[in-house]
Amino acid sequence: MWNEILKEEEPDLPFLKAFWYYARSYAYIGKNELERAYNELEKLRIVMKYPAISEIKLRDVRNTTEELLSIACEILIGEIEAKKKNYKTWSLFGLEKSLRAQGRNKEADEVQKEFKEAWSKSDIEILSSRIL
Repeated sequence: MWNEILKEEEPDLPFLKAFWYYARSYAYIGKNELERAYNELEKLRIVMKYPAISEIKLRDVRNTTEELLSIACEILIGEIEAKKKNYKTWSLFGLEKSLRAQGRNKEADEVQKEFKEAWSKSDIEILSSRIL
């Protein structure tokens, strides 16, 4: 399946080209070729800046085209990081709770400090090991 996606020809229209890069990046993630996935993500970001992208209006969709493509980029970033097993922030949250439960408060304080720094740019608050 991934190879079939990668064989598709590049479209001419900017909006289609953006989703083509998204699909290619996802395919490379699926093939565990993360550097190539990141390169396709960067190409998507370039296409997002084309003036024609902002002119596209999707019917019955509240978000702008730029917002939708930004979400697509964030999804790709998350998938790339997940493939690299980069779960550091969530792990720090759990480790801090575990250390406190063991009465190892000094170590827990150090981990909590590291967690707060790692999570400082997030727009959500972690209250448990699951987001839902």
